[in-house]
Amino acid sequence: LACLKRRTLVRVFRKVFRAGRAEWVRVTFGIQPPNITTGKVGSRIIDPDSPFHGVVELTTGVLLLYSAIIVPLQLSFWNFADPCRLNPTQTFDMATDIFFMVDIPYRFFVGVHLSEGYYCDVPLTIAWLNLKLPGLFWFNLVTSVPVAWMDWSVVQSVCFNNDNTTQTSNAAPN
Repeated sequence: LACLKRRTLVRVFRKVFRAGRAEWVRVTFGIQPPNITTGKVGSRIIDPDSPFHGVVELTTGVLLLYSAIIVPLQLSFWNFADPCRLNPTQTFDMATDIFFMVDIPYRFFVGVHLSEGYYCDVPLTIAWLNLKLPGLFWFNLVTSVPVAWMDWSVVQSVCFNNDNTTQTSNAAPN
């Protein structure tokens, strides 16, 4: 059964890549013209039901869960005596900040299912909806402050000079 599933997946991938770029974009992002004969609604931007957007939503959820777990740990237990020492998760936190900052403009390129059952893929309307609803753009903007990058920047500017050596406080010049 597993072999059959693998063969089916291989056939699907071969079919998609043989069909070319247009098929790959349609399958991955859901960007396609409307098809009147099959009744499929087209999308000029990323379809919220596409596999790509599903991966983005899953990644967002995992990173939000990570942040909810790791931030209390950082505030409670990782108070170092040496102010020039970064958190052990600093690099991953910086990558998480980048993801959340990129997610803000990304939301302007994803279609929206309206409450009336209609699908909207008009960029101006999506931008208006994002700016109008406080739970979308404004909440993301306020909560996506790159704190890990600010922390790293302060440590770099205070603790390291041009030679990349640690400065000691209250040290007499040579």
